[in-house]
Amino acid sequence: MRFTLSVILVVALAALLSADVGAFQLVHQATSHGDLWFKVGVGALVLGSSVFTGYLSDNIKITVEAPTAAGTSAINSTALDMAGFDGVLWVVRLGTPAANNNIRAQQDIVVGMGGAADLAGTLVNSATNNVHALDLQKPAEQFVRCQVTRGTSTTIDQVIAIQYKARSLPVAQAAAITLEQWSSPAEGTA
Repeated sequence: MRFTLSVILVVALAALLSADVGAFQLVHQATSHGDLWFKVGVGALVLGSSVFTGYLSDNIKITVEAPTAAGTSAINSTALDMAGFDGVLWVVRLGTPAANNNIRAQQDIVVGMGGAADLAGTLVNSATNNVHALDLQKPAEQFVRCQVTRGTSTTIDQVIAIQYKARSLPVAQAAAITLEQWSSPAEGTA
């Protein structure tokens, strides 16, 4: 155990010293005593048994869009600032599935998204499923959004964006989100 832990600490320290400023790297080491995960980066070394620490909601940011009435126009989600996050998962529920109703990711260097460009290969569509999901990691530009294209008249019942792999914890949620965190609550009236 002592030798294994020493080797693991040396590997983690070497990774820490070689990391770029602001960069984080997740290192996995299987041992006879179980799996260990290292989150290494400048000024940070975390040993643990899982990728997330604490509650999932401390590690992600949730953005929920208001529903949209039936129509055929393209609708853009709120622009998300990806500074501080590695990825985003959009979950979109359409009222009516159709082959020409779809979602795609776009990016830009400014929050106004005036020069937004589609990201190659991110088109998600289904002629039969109402729920479309798109998971985007490490976009090249700071601001991203989900564009919903409606070729057949449909409502957009919900657009949820979950930004993940936060570099600063805990993540503050928007004031419009009511969130409670419970650990091992006793049985009884909720």
